[in-house]
Amino acid sequence: MSAPRTRYARNGDVSLAYQVAGAGAHDVLLVNSWVSQMEHLWSEPRLARMFARLTSFARLIQFDRRGSGMSDRAPPAPLEEQMDDVLAVLDAAGCERPTVLAETEGTALACLFAATHPERVRSLALFAPIPRITAAPDYPWAHDPVRREAFIERAIRDWGEGVTLDATAPASSGDAPLRAWFGRMERLAVGPAAVEPAMRVIGQTDVREILPLIRVPTLVTRREGDDRIDRRHAEFVRDHVPGARYVELPGTESILFLDDTEPLVDELEELVTGTRATRPPERVLATVLFTDIVGSTERASAVGDQAWRELLDAHHALVRAELAAHGGDVAGLAVHIAARVMAEAPAGRVFTSSTVHDLVVGSGLRFEDRDRRKLRGVPGEWGLWEVIG
Repeated sequence: MSAPRTRYARNGDVSLAYQVAGAGAHDVLLVNSWVSQMEHLWSEPRLARMFARLTSFARLIQFDRRGSGMSDRAPPAPLEEQMDDVLAVLDAAGCERPTVLAETEGTALACLFAATHPERVRSLALFAPIPRITAAPDYPWAHDPVRREAFIERAIRDWGEGVTLDATAPASSGDAPLRAWFGRMERLAVGPAAVEPAMRVIGQTDVREILPLIRVPTLVTRREGDDRIDRRHAEFVRDHVPGARYVELPGTESILFLDDTEPLVDELEELVTGTRATRPPERVLATVLFTDIVGSTERASAVGDQAWRELLDAHHALVRAELAAHGGDVAGLAVHIAARVMAEAPAGRVFTSSTVHDLVVGSGLRFEDRDRRKLRGVPGEWGLWEVIG
């Protein structure tokens, strides 16, 4: 699913970038973290898949908060002022009463908005909520002030290198592509000079007193193996929001999309629509097609970087159109086997496994046996056939 068009809403002198994806009968407003740039979010496949699932039952509305991403670089503002930003986005998107979804630091704004404007909130979904950022005598499990100061110093020093991944999902910090993605998001979200002022304002967050004032259906979730954000944050919210439903999800990560998002979206779908859709089976019979561009290095050298990029973009657009038309998007061992079968085929020829050969008997296609072969990294021997007409 590609990123939707970015538009702007205005709250006084501040312009707020927002997007609307999908066209369902229900609305979900996603309150992003202060480190965000919406168009970049769509480049992470796991997030794009989650967004696609959400738009199967609702319109998805999201925005870059003031001072971040594509919104105006306004100075950090208290949550009370940011509530007017939320109203401006909802009005611009033509949204009356969405389900408000937020994670970690963004849950404080979502809670305050739901308590202050219950007429504009249908329900509230909080993932790994943190009602108070820094520890207090009556709230000792929040961030230790000394360790937080050390992190702020490091964030200023190493901003743009993926430091937010270390803070929220250290177990994934060794994932180089993911770290690069987070680093780019940091650079697109804010410059280094804005990091300290933003984190100082965030460090003052404490919405504990308003939790009992929330009077909309509320879902509180966290992942059962998350040892980064103390369980007592979510339990405190559960115990202080009247009637809140509490669900511990499978997984270990405190970032929304870094584990299987399907159990979470199942809960959201029930909250939003009142029903839970039946999931399609995870194992289905499917044909996996792999293609390779022959002589790509030589072609790129001959036409130059810009022309080659334009050619690749056109190629990818054609492939994505076919995927969309035929329901493509599979993963698993079958994909690896298909890649190995393709690697056995010389340029300009089409090889299939014996499974495909057997399934299309009577189709009129002609094959020649190419013997049984070992495929790199795949157990056993595999019968291969060449399509000749």
